[in-house]
Amino acid sequence: MRHYETVRQRRDGSLIDVSLTISPIFDSENRVIGMSKIARDVTPRKRHEAELRRQDLALRESESRFRILADNIAQLAWMADITGACFWFNQRWLDYTGFPAEQAIGWGWQKAHHPDYAERVNRRYQQQIAGGNVWEDTYLLRSKDGSYRWFLTRATPIRDESGQILRWLGTNTDITNWKNAQEALRASERQLRLVTDNAPVYLTQIDHQHRFKFANQTYARRYGREVHQIIGAHASEVVGRRAYESIRSHIETALRGERVEFEMEVPYELLGPRWMHAVYVPERNSEGEVMGLVAVLSDVTDRRNAEREIEIARDRAVAASRAKDDFLAALSHELRTPLNPVLLLASEAAEDMELPERVRADFATIRKNVELEARLIDDLLDLTRITRGKLPLDVRPHDIHSILQDAVSTVRAEMEQKGIVLRFELGARRTVVRGDAVRLQQLLWNLLRNAVKFTPEGGRITIRTSAAGRDRIAVAVSDTGIGLTQSEIGRIFDAFSQGDHAGGSGSHRFGGVGLGLAISRMLVEMHFGTISVHSEGRDRGSTFVVELPLAPESAESIDQAQPHQPPLAEPFTRPVIEPAHRGRILLVDDHEPTRSALAHLLTRRKFEVVTAGTAADAIAIANAGGIDYVVSDIGLPDASGYELMERLRKSHGLNGVALSGYGMEHDVARSQAAGFAAHLTKPVRIQMLDQALGLLTKPGSQR
Repeated sequence: MRHYETVRQRRDGSLIDVSLTISPIFDSENRVIGMSKIARDVTPRKRHEAELRRQDLALRESESRFRILADNIAQLAWMADITGACFWFNQRWLDYTGFPAEQAIGWGWQKAHHPDYAERVNRRYQQQIAGGNVWEDTYLLRSKDGSYRWFLTRATPIRDESGQILRWLGTNTDITNWKNAQEALRASERQLRLVTDNAPVYLTQIDHQHRFKFANQTYARRYGREVHQIIGAHASEVVGRRAYESIRSHIETALRGERVEFEMEVPYELLGPRWMHAVYVPERNSEGEVMGLVAVLSDVTDRRNAEREIEIARDRAVAASRAKDDFLAALSHELRTPLNPVLLLASEAAEDMELPERVRADFATIRKNVELEARLIDDLLDLTRITRGKLPLDVRPHDIHSILQDAVSTVRAEMEQKGIVLRFELGARRTVVRGDAVRLQQLLWNLLRNAVKFTPEGGRITIRTSAAGRDRIAVAVSDTGIGLTQSEIGRIFDAFSQGDHAGGSGSHRFGGVGLGLAISRMLVEMHFGTISVHSEGRDRGSTFVVELPLAPESAESIDQAQPHQPPLAEPFTRPVIEPAHRGRILLVDDHEPTRSALAHLLTRRKFEVVTAGTAADAIAIANAGGIDYVVSDIGLPDASGYELMERLRKSHGLNGVALSGYGMEHDVARSQAAGFAAHLTKPVRIQMLDQALGLLTKPGSQR
């Protein structure tokens, strides 16, 4: 018998699938005498089998696509049956864990869980599977290298048409980087909160509705609240209506996009008036739109109060300093005025050849001591002006050798009287410095006078100049006097400091109040120089060295064209004045001894003198006519000498010389402004008087 399937054609030409069975027919002797054929139509079955084959191919293709997709997604993927036992894992899951598939199938996958989380994860997994709910959790999975990473796991049930769960599809998404970023963000937020809550400033954020989005603990504590009680509240609810209205315009300006910084007194309801320094910075989004503002606030009430106290103290100090200056000026005036006639008469008598030599010597002694007294007064005023920065310098190029000669001339008589030998060793080739000639002469005179004072009779003083580097010159004054101890050297340039020799039974043996060297140091520093002293000890002499910067070489020729000419106020010059020509002088001074002495001296100088003790008397005399010049005191009982000079200058065109016990810079400036040709500070030296009279009487000086 044979069986096979084939295709036959119907009469209508269509094809059908048939199954043929051909069997032999045997006779009694088992001989084939024929055959039988059975044909069956198997077309439906064939179609069904073809459909099954098609479906199987599609399923295999679908499984292939699924596996390719599942193995190449970013997540780890797996499938479990309705009990939760896993039966499939994608390649990424196997590659990450390093588990063979057969080891992970079932419940073996639990071995990849971190032991700290395994129990909790498995319990929640079983609960969700049993309830048929979507399961989602976050936990650590171990990789094949033993490290752990964070995964977000989600399992979703797959159901049939009736809603029955067929299986579970799960994914594990690596969120380690996100987790770390979140933790870093939280750490940053904690750190920011730690900083802001402990910062000594008040920090807030405010939105467009003027409501708080953020406030640090410092700000909340200021109003007795917790931070959460402030967030969302309107600014006026926290700071108070009056305070809010006072700062509202600044808030609105910042919300328009402008940075605002201000300091003002804010009227808080709970806190009372407080001075606040505030900075409002607009807060913008990524598109640049203003979303609100950040405020940084500081309570500066204590600082403002301190500043107010400092200002009051400063005003008091200024007033005290002014009072001190006024006192010193008044004191110097009162001290100078009685010295004035003494110095004038003593100076005149000391040079009057008609007097016996012994009498002239006595008057010279009087003159010397009065000049010393005047020098002490000048030192006190100089110290005050220098320490207050009120001592102006007329800085020009000058030859330091020329200034040295002028300084020496002022002490030469004292050196000759003590038999002191003076030696010069002027080795400096460049000698032009930039400075004030008067003040440079003053500091060198102080050094020379100091050397003369402390050098015994028959001693020696040596003046040396030398280069001190490329652009400086050194001037050294050495003596063979009493010398200095180390203790004295340490304080020799301090104001009111005197050597150890000034104490004990020998107190005030050498005189002075200890200002000369202090003033010299200050003057040197004002010229950007230095001063130092060296001594081998008691009775071994001393050497004072002044170093000054040299003027640029291009300026050295200027000094030759402008020889040193000290002004009238310089007390150490003895200018030679030509005899004054005749004229009629109105002498105004309310101090009768000074008026008498000056009238006598002016008369001897061939002037006709008319005197007055008040401004009113002086005006009456001037109005009567015949006055050529005016010599007037400044401090008159009924008006100032400035006012008198201005009036006489306008009404009669007179010129004059001012006499005053006040010698500050502003006093001299006022005299010049009033019309005086010269300002003489009492006590007036004869030489200065003669020089001033020479200014009055020279041709063209009369107004």
